[in-house]
Amino acid sequence: MSSRERKLIIALGIMGICGLLFAAYQFVIAPLEENKAQLAKLSEEYSDKDEKLTNLRKDLRRLTTAKKRSLPSEPDVARREYEAMLTRLLRNAGIPPGYTIASKDNSDARSIPLLAPKRPAYSRIGYSIRLNKVDLTSLTKFLQEYYRLNLLHQIVWFEVKRSDEGSTVMSRRGIFTADRNDLTVIINTEAIILDGAENRRTLLPIPTSVAAVAGGAGYFAVSNSPEAGRVINPQQFVPLLATSERNYLVMAAKDPYHGPLPTEKIVKIPEPPPAPPAKPLEDISPYIKLNGIVRSSDGTPEAGIWDISSNKYYAIRLKRTGEKTEVDVRKYYFLNNQRKPLDSGNELVISEEFTSTNRTFKVNGFHEDGMFLTETIVPVKPAEVKPAIEASKVKWPPQKVAKSTVSPATLAIGSAIGGVGMIAPAPVDKFYFWRVGQTLQALKELPPAEAKVYMGLIGPKEAIKLEVAPTPTSVRSAN
Repeated sequence: MSSRERKLIIALGIMGICGLLFAAYQFVIAPLEENKAQLAKLSEEYSDKDEKLTNLRKDLRRLTTAKKRSLPSEPDVARREYEAMLTRLLRNAGIPPGYTIASKDNSDARSIPLLAPKRPAYSRIGYSIRLNKVDLTSLTKFLQEYYRLNLLHQIVWFEVKRSDEGSTVMSRRGIFTADRNDLTVIINTEAIILDGAENRRTLLPIPTSVAAVAGGAGYFAVSNSPEAGRVINPQQFVPLLATSERNYLVMAAKDPYHGPLPTEKIVKIPEPPPAPPAKPLEDISPYIKLNGIVRSSDGTPEAGIWDISSNKYYAIRLKRTGEKTEVDVRKYYFLNNQRKPLDSGNELVISEEFTSTNRTFKVNGFHEDGMFLTETIVPVKPAEVKPAIEASKVKWPPQKVAKSTVSPATLAIGSAIGGVGMIAPAPVDKFYFWRVGQTLQALKELPPAEAKVYMGLIGPKEAIKLEVAPTPTSVRSAN
């Protein structure tokens, strides 16, 4: 093969390859690119339409709520009920009589969008409100309730002027004050009736809770009674004021028309100093002594106790009546060196006013240089400590407590409960032997074994039979 033929074959091969590449681009690559561009365009259109559909669905829910907030579809009903609601808001805010509510023409419909030819999206009604001689507090209350009213309405003009009739004076702190009910207010308000709004007789939709309370017939009756619908609190579909609790009436304290409210300096009265602690009562037990024990000609023993601090004398005698021995305790005071009787009883009660000494003993018997005593102690709960201290300050003679009628079984059950406060604690007997020459302060409790020995020493003739301690009555807990 010659070189010429070889070159011709190479040229034909190159041309064939180029033809194949052109055909592949023309019939394969170019359609793929075109399809890819169309797919991207369709995806973008789908995203746009899907977003519009999502927004339409959101707007549809908002439209449902907006139709509830719209005025009734009938213009005459809407005007009548809207004017009645404005009158109610003014009256509840405390606006003084003399205000006017006048209808305002809103015939200009050029700015209203159209849903279809000659079909506006909504229609407007307007009122002009003029308030005379009002203060900022009442005006704030009205505006607060106006924006809590769930209606598609708004204030398009708001003007506040202060009249020149108020008298201005200078306060002590240099703040100008005056009669604050001298404001003249002009408010232009507009409300709209949406296309397709609810055809109802009331300004606001009646809550479904009325049907739950009054039933279907009651709900129907309220829905067709404008007077009943005017007193129903509106449902808050869309809050317009601050979501948090905010006191708008504080604005009156910073009145821009009359200056801040005058404030007076609050003087804090200092608390009085705490009362000094009460002086503790004196214990006179170191000055009360058993002087001695003597026997009369018939063998009757008598003990004498001398109270040096208050110049009192106690005489204790054991009287024999048949087989029974009785105790006779007499208390004396001295006047001009003469002994005068003060009190008597069958128990040894040592108690003086304005002292902390208050002891009550039962005399069981005498033995040579002393006498055997029993003192009944009732345990005091913590809540009863203070009343017990106050009770220890009673005048002579102390009142006697009636014996209990509660059985020992009841007392045992009350103790087993765990001291819940329904049953009083059981009393405890303490035994003492008071020797001649010993003071009351030095009197010490005898152990049970030693007390038994002393009981054996005094003998059955002169000993007084020990009685069982009285069972306490059940009491309710102070708590």
